[in-house]
Amino acid sequence: MLAFGGQTALNCGIELNNRGIFTKHNVRVLGTAVQAIVDTEDREIFSTKLAEIGESCVPNIPCFTMDEVVAAAHKIGFPVMMRASFALGGLGSGVVADEPALREQAQVAFANSNQVSGRRGVTISNWAGIWIVFVGR
Repeated sequence: MLAFGGQTALNCGIELNNRGIFTKHNVRVLGTAVQAIVDTEDREIFSTKLAEIGESCVPNIPCFTMDEVVAAAHKIGFPVMMRASFALGGLGSGVVADEPALREQAQVAFANSNQVSGRRGVTISNWAGIWIVFVGR
């Protein structure tokens, strides 16, 4: 049951599944299926799944380099609220107000996660409703 171990168990379970360890040793994951965990942790997949069932979700802009991260943030405008996926406690997540802060925060996020998403935030009552997803390699 991967969900009982927090982010570490989720990440380990996904990796064990990806490497075929569960299949090789005939291990059955109880509770939430590994693919369901991936579908909710990966912002791009999650948005696609929501669209499949007719639920709205803010658009995603995948980025694979720091230059793409910066371009995406400038496209939607600052401040940008970044969220690191697959990361303990959202390491690298936070609100950034300008490009130097964005670069610093994105470096932390990429070091702690294989995917980072951002959302433009104005105030708690006036969200612009735009996500950007930064995907690290």
